[in-house]
Amino acid sequence: LYAVPEEFVRSEETHEIAIKTGDKPVVNFALKRAQNLSGTVRDENGAPLADVTLEVFQKHFWEAKTAQSDAQGQWTLKNLKPGKTRIRVRGEWEIVGSAEVEIPRAEPLKLTLRRAPIAEITGRVTTPGGQPVAGASVEVSARYPIDDHSRSEIQTVQTDA
Repeated sequence: LYAVPEEFVRSEETHEIAIKTGDKPVVNFALKRAQNLSGTVRDENGAPLADVTLEVFQKHFWEAKTAQSDAQGQWTLKNLKPGKTRIRVRGEWEIVGSAEVEIPRAEPLKLTLRRAPIAEITGRVTTPGGQPVAGASVEVSARYPIDDHSRSEIQTVQTDA
């Protein structure tokens, strides 16, 4: 059982105590104040990027904190534990970048995302007689590394004539 006010982070302290019938032990925990990390996401030309997802996994993957950039590219990740952490950034094209940052920071974090094409695949879908087929679905699965693991992405396109 634990309860932590929003502006604080969960304590990593553990206390082991033996309790006998009639005991009324007092256990004190010192909470640490949480920190916020904010900044702006821009493209390579300096234009703000909206709807970019920013994620921080501080201890366990299920304790992720996320934020979305607004129309001005601004974002804030709230209630983070102080110390070094990795921030992951994902844009509309599912290109992911990450950086290690120290929390707290004296100034907002400025991030620039650059679209990095992974590959371009071209081809034709034809009938056994060699005629092009319009409206056929072509599905491509790609796997690429992110930090310590990999991510899979599936893209589907329709053929023209």
